[in-house]
Amino acid sequence: VQRGELSASGALSVFLYPYLLSRNLVFSKRPERPTRKVEELLLEILGSYRFCKDLFEETVTKLSALFYYRFFGLRDKRPPKKLLRKSYFPELQELAEILFPEERAYFKIETKKARRKGQKKS
Repeated sequence: VQRGELSASGALSVFLYPYLLSRNLVFSKRPERPTRKVEELLLEILGSYRFCKDLFEETVTKLSALFYYRFFGLRDKRPPKKLLRKSYFPELQELAEILFPEERAYFKIETKKARRKGQKKS
C-alpha cells in the first residue's frame, strides 16, 4: 500500500479485510463467493459515508473474490481457472500476499497440503 501499487479498491480491501474476518465471514467445507454478505457487512460499517458507487462495487468484488481465493490459498490448492482469468486477479494475488501471511501468523493457521488423486492419508 505504501508503495502505491494497489488501486483505491485494493487499499480499501486491505483495510476492511480484518473487519470481515471478525464477522466470521469464512467457510470451511466448500468455496463460495460471499458477494451478498460482503456487501451487507460493508453497508453496515460504511453505510453512513458517501462513497463513489464504482469504488464500493470494486471493493465488494475484490473482497468477495479474496475470500473465495482464501479457501484455496489456505489449503495450498490452485484456484479455479475462472478466477485466474479475471482482470483483477494480479491485484488479488498482491492482496493475498499482504494479508494471508499476517492472518496465518495471527491465527496460527497451518496450510493443508493438497493430496493428489489416488493418494492415501498417512
